[in-house]
Amino acid sequence: MDYPAQSVVCDIAVIGGSSAALVAALEARKAGMRVLVVTKGLVGRGGNTIVSGAGFAAVLPGANQKDSCEQFQADILASGKGINHEHLVHELVEHSGTAILDLEHYGVNFFKSNGDFVRRKPPGHSYPRQIPTVNDAGSYHTRGLTITIPLREAAERAGVDFLEKTAVIELLCDSERGVYGAVGINTRMTELIRISAKSVILATGGAGMIYERTNNTTDVTGDGYGLALEAGARLVDMEFVQFYPTMAFKPVKVPISSPLFGDGAVLRNKNLDRFMTKYDPAGDMATRDIMSRAIFSEVSSGNGVENGVYIDCSAVPAELFEKKHKAMLKYLLANNINPQKDLLLISPSTHFFMGGIKLDGSLSTGVPGLFAAGEVVGGLHGANRISGNALTETAVFGKIAGQMAAEHASTIRSIKLSDKKSAHAPGRREGDLREIKSALRRTMWQNVSVQRSRDSLERALCEIEDYRRELLGLAADGLRNLAAWVELKRMLTVSEAVTRSALLRDESRGSHFRTDFPDSDDSRWIGNIEVGQHENELRLAVNPKK
Repeated sequence: MDYPAQSVVCDIAVIGGSSAALVAALEARKAGMRVLVVTKGLVGRGGNTIVSGAGFAAVLPGANQKDSCEQFQADILASGKGINHEHLVHELVEHSGTAILDLEHYGVNFFKSNGDFVRRKPPGHSYPRQIPTVNDAGSYHTRGLTITIPLREAAERAGVDFLEKTAVIELLCDSERGVYGAVGINTRMTELIRISAKSVILATGGAGMIYERTNNTTDVTGDGYGLALEAGARLVDMEFVQFYPTMAFKPVKVPISSPLFGDGAVLRNKNLDRFMTKYDPAGDMATRDIMSRAIFSEVSSGNGVENGVYIDCSAVPAELFEKKHKAMLKYLLANNINPQKDLLLISPSTHFFMGGIKLDGSLSTGVPGLFAAGEVVGGLHGANRISGNALTETAVFGKIAGQMAAEHASTIRSIKLSDKKSAHAPGRREGDLREIKSALRRTMWQNVSVQRSRDSLERALCEIEDYRRELLGLAADGLRNLAAWVELKRMLTVSEAVTRSALLRDESRGSHFRTDFPDSDDSRWIGNIEVGQHENELRLAVNPKK
């Protein structure tokens, strides 16, 4: 069916509505570009930044003479288990301090004591370098609004335009010009939107919603990965999915902040024994991948409590709780929980994708006119990400993507207007997309989560293919259902990319743990798996690290 389409023209279209998208939009606007932010939800009120811990890892000039960019980089590389793209790591650490100052300029309010930034030390960091925002009056569950709302307001003041409630279903591209726009569906107005632009920036976040258990927001479904593949870009490190080890599920459901372990919190099993030193010499300061597997191991060996373990915060001094973890303390006390006396039950949940769009040495996607920033990009974190780097990544690489997109746009004399029809043409019969989505998410959690094996991964691939055949036999009745149909199609593509990459890497490294190959194999696997797409089929290649 052909749908009438509204046409929108801009210099730069930023797809996504959270911190990376807003920083990119602000930077492009500084260059005098007409910037349009396009998002499935509401700008500044969707994406994973809003449910983050709202802490940025950074080295500020003169802030801590013991810390350094060199040590920060060493910590990232150690956590990444030898496969980080070091040019991305260098960019992050070198510009991390400036990113904090830029955000403060845009109105983000950071915790300070006696005029100095308060810094916390979460697992994986050699020194306290995670800088939290102030959230005295806000909800503990949405601390990241302290970042996204000031950025949204700054973008509005700068003259950035917003197109909300609009799901991008494809990028417009050709061999001559590369990417020159996008096609979206406005679910509020139920109309097709054709966007013409000189540059497009993908800042859509990760894909946590392909898993049944996740702490991600519902709009994080892997759109950017699918759009990038379809445009000719490549993905990297898709087997590396981070599972947040300390998601409390009883007596309340709430993420427990990693920096608490640096202040004295510990994990205990059903016998109230500390167990982390059995799995890592760092004990309760082990990185998230090790902690997640340790919890799974305790549960599987019969030492868990309701498929989880306890977190004990009794050793965290009261003054530190009040100073560093005020928002969480306020939330727990409001629910009649005293964290210095009461134990909480926690278990892992899907948290972050280390994998994503590959950027080369010049930070290019390899597709003219297409740029990317934030969690949608892969390679920076290697096999595992340490706390605080996700938000720093959005600020550092959002700025770079905005600058690069503006530079590219300045070389394009005229905007290519398109009347191209959507390539998406769903099948003939109707059905319920929700059932397929639920089944897919259950398959991924059961077979491709914290622990994997050849059997579980091959089972997942068979089920993914069954779901795809079922989806292709369904018809999308109207534009809203077409948007949901395309979203699920991309969730299947991303799930396949994760699963095939995990099956190919027959070792364990960082967040990727194979029960049939429990050890790392540096002789074969110091390198990255890349995923491309040709004629709707995924193709994988191993790129050894040079």
